[in-house]
Amino acid sequence: MYAFFLLAIAACERPTPPATGEAALAYDINGFIAQQVQHLEAQSPTVLKTVQTEGQPAETIKTDSVNWEEELAVFQEVDVNRPAVQEFYTEQKTQLSNGNTSVKYNRVEGAEAPVAYLHLILRPDNQIQHLEAVLQDQNPLFYTKRTLSLTTDANTTLQSYSIEGVQKLILNDSLHYSVSAKL
Repeated sequence: MYAFFLLAIAACERPTPPATGEAALAYDINGFIAQQVQHLEAQSPTVLKTVQTEGQPAETIKTDSVNWEEELAVFQEVDVNRPAVQEFYTEQKTQLSNGNTSVKYNRVEGAEAPVAYLHLILRPDNQIQHLEAVLQDQNPLFYTKRTLSLTTDANTTLQSYSIEGVQKLILNDSLHYSVSAKL
């Protein structure tokens, strides 16, 4: 009985990758999103937004009334700077021929962090041109996966974004959905 109890406890432990010393800070996604929210709230741009769930026709609306803080909140979930998760990522930087920098953050194997992958294309002034991320969460009751994408224009103002996802609850069918918006 005691051996079974120890085995059950060990099975619940989350694997932790070895600490590699002080982790370098990743790009400040939350600061970037906060700047975008402030700018977009001041500008009130017209947005063409399309939402679709599996098996349903796409719905498209054109509006200039958007709660930008709510609308972009999901992008704050890709923050890999939190001290609790910094050590769970490897970073790969590549200088591109056009002067931009590609920065990729990959979750290390066995780590239980929500961001599986984050890819940034940074302009020479270190501002985001493109962001792509994959968020995953899984437990015995559900599975979710979301792929996020965001693009800015030459002035580093949000130009478009999209979210594609799947959600699976135990004993239920999967729900696939997508949201895309162009400013």
